[in-house]
Amino acid sequence: MALSLYIAGVDRTEWLKAGSCTVSRPLGGRASCSAVLEDRGRGYTPTLNAEFIIYDGATKRFAGKIRSIVTRCHPDGAHLKKQYTLRVLDYASIFDRRRTSYYSYFASPPWTMQDIVLDLIERHADLEGVTAPGLPTGPSFLEPITANYNSLTEMFNKISAATASYGDQFLWNIDFDKVLSYSQFASNPAPFSLTDTSNNFLDFEIETTLDNYRNVQHVRTEHEIDAVFTQSFTGNGSRTTFHTHHAIRATPTVTVNGVSKTIGEQGVDETGKDFYWRRDEDGVFNQDHATLTGSQVLAVTYLPTPRNIATADDQAQMDLYGQFEAVDEQRNITDFDEAGVRAEGGIEQFGTVPTKIRFKTRAAGLEPGQRITINLTRHGINDEYLIEDLGFQWIPARSSFLFYTVRCTSLDKASPAKTSWMEKLVEMARIGSPPETILGVGRPRSRTLLLKDTAIGTDIADHVTVYADGVGRRIVGVLRLAITSDLTVRVKKNGTTLITLTIPDTTPIDTPVESTAFTDTPQAFADGEVLTWDVLASDGQVDAAGVAAFTLEWTAS
Repeated sequence: MALSLYIAGVDRTEWLKAGSCTVSRPLGGRASCSAVLEDRGRGYTPTLNAEFIIYDGATKRFAGKIRSIVTRCHPDGAHLKKQYTLRVLDYASIFDRRRTSYYSYFASPPWTMQDIVLDLIERHADLEGVTAPGLPTGPSFLEPITANYNSLTEMFNKISAATASYGDQFLWNIDFDKVLSYSQFASNPAPFSLTDTSNNFLDFEIETTLDNYRNVQHVRTEHEIDAVFTQSFTGNGSRTTFHTHHAIRATPTVTVNGVSKTIGEQGVDETGKDFYWRRDEDGVFNQDHATLTGSQVLAVTYLPTPRNIATADDQAQMDLYGQFEAVDEQRNITDFDEAGVRAEGGIEQFGTVPTKIRFKTRAAGLEPGQRITINLTRHGINDEYLIEDLGFQWIPARSSFLFYTVRCTSLDKASPAKTSWMEKLVEMARIGSPPETILGVGRPRSRTLLLKDTAIGTDIADHVTVYADGVGRRIVGVLRLAITSDLTVRVKKNGTTLITLTIPDTTPIDTPVESTAFTDTPQAFADGEVLTWDVLASDGQVDAAGVAAFTLEWTAS
């Protein structure tokens, strides 16, 4: 078929310099084109953001908008030989320049992938000509998908990465007619295969690499995120220390093969416990319990110290290759479940070592995201491979043609999204302040009582108000001075008991003590409600600089 170039709806094929037009189409990235136009005194000057379309007959092989123009003239000053070097980006660049505002997709019943994508298009791409007919429903997200002045590209990538935790991953794409789609790889076969006798390829290469591989994925946010962890450990007849992912801040619970065991804090409970833990350190260790054998599994359930990291790992892959760790910076995440999903998605995306294949062909019809069957006896391979990059060059000849360079990667059938191109889907640090309020999750709020006179009494301090709707999180008390009797403080909300905290007289100075035992679960907070404070038990100590501080926390919603 005849090749042609149209710019702003006008045929400019004759202006194209021979051999100058090349296209790159990476999966999950921007398709781009580089081309040189020669004016030769015909009076045409290209303009920024103009439509740029390459046709192969009636088929669009590339379409986008001109992003930059470099103008050159011949050294002798002959204006008739003016050249324009164009850089063109595909329609996905529309999503780079459109931004969200503050909100989160988190509700009951949960938002589906389809719901979120269509809402984003309606909100932010309504005038760009983008459509999404036939969009699959996709998973229903149990964790929040949060927007904070993100680009639409970032949001679509975030959605794609989150789907990896619900089965085969969905990858988004916008085609040359501005149609947005999400699809799973298994449903997109290539139109032809490579075999020993197909004679439709050349320059075939195979590579294996650990680039972008990881078997431990950390997700770090600028917010403190809390959750209870349970980790399991199998004995081996000699192991007596079991390291947890995070430091432990309160007494954990332990079981061996499902049977509860006693545990004590070292330095507090010196004898008589099966296992022991150290405050603000990672792990538990045997004491009076027999060394665990290979048939015994220890389960440790614990509350970690305040942190801003969620971690996922793959022990089988660590045993195979050693430990490869990576950190994904996610500054806007305020919810542990969302961070955990992103960590698990990182393992899904990068947790397998791929085989990469490169070849060239003149055969048209291949697309990024297709799965091509390659059966070559000489290389000992017979499998399907994901096309992760497709480029071509417009070759001038008596009958011009496109010469394609294809890059593929192997794909685990159970979890296909595990290749280097997925780095595009791991969002890096965000620019801008975190959201003040989003649906379902929010920033911690607090009120603090600085207790200088511990005399027992009711209504012993200033009244303060709740200043944002939310849900109760905890109360934390810390001593500045040692006490000789238990110190108990009660907090009331609009005159009704909210929560009570006791700091035992054995508590060391600067050691936080906390409680989450609100009278209602969950405990609702409403803007404008009044908080008051009572001291129910104490040694009566007074100090102008303060005896203790009590901080009541809730999460804005």
